[in-house]
Amino acid sequence: MQRLIQCILLLLGISACSGSESPAIPESKPPSCDEGDFQACTNEGVTAAEEGDPARAARLFEKACRGGAGIACQNRALLEYKGLTQPPDLTRARYWLGLGCEGKQGGSCRDLGVMLMDGEGGNADPTRARRLFEKACELEDAPGCTSWGISLLQGQGGPTDAVSARVALEKACTQKDPGGCAHLGRILAEGLGGPENAEAGFEHIQWACQQSNDEGCAYLGILLAKGIGCKADLEQAIPLLAAGCEMGLDVSCESLKATQRH
Repeated sequence: MQRLIQCILLLLGISACSGSESPAIPESKPPSCDEGDFQACTNEGVTAAEEGDPARAARLFEKACRGGAGIACQNRALLEYKGLTQPPDLTRARYWLGLGCEGKQGGSCRDLGVMLMDGEGGNADPTRARRLFEKACELEDAPGCTSWGISLLQGQGGPTDAVSARVALEKACTQKDPGGCAHLGRILAEGLGGPENAEAGFEHIQWACQQSNDEGCAYLGILLAKGIGCKADLEQAIPLLAAGCEMGLDVSCESLKATQRH
């Protein structure tokens, strides 16, 4: 489960002009957590975590989460997941992510879906996980759209639906999620869920690889080896295929063996 503690910086800017002179603007004190500003609680929690005080960060994130700041719920779950305040408690991590998702924080919905798909912190529930990925995507969480697209493409938690998968992955890629572009490029190159467009598929996959996405680089090796959407280039393809094979991608291993037979 990939998460980073997120901090939203508050930028306050005021400008005024009256006649030829600008009136003096009194200094304004930014809202504080003690005054009930839950965004401030979230920001203070991030600072506490960065300063090596996860216990204080946990208290601040809890306060913000219960006040409706969804990102604080996701951050609180991360502390549980990593065991930064106590031994890892994946059941509690699920709890906090659930609160964040209820508060319409897309990242929380997606992370909870990942835990449910993998059976972390409790029983696996692929059907519910897929619904959570869809909700995350509706909330404009790009990695959530990617997870939803993959579940649709692979039939995880429900029937296979390549047409809907293409739509979900297009949304993810439009929002510059490397994983979304990697998988979108693959289905475009293979003509899944719609017309084939090998050239566009190659471009999406190449971009994903440039962003250090492992699957994008693995798929790029396959396209370069076979000359799909591009000119074949075994010199570039072989290292990418070898890396994909080491990741456990059977298609990369098969393509690598095929190049070695020639």
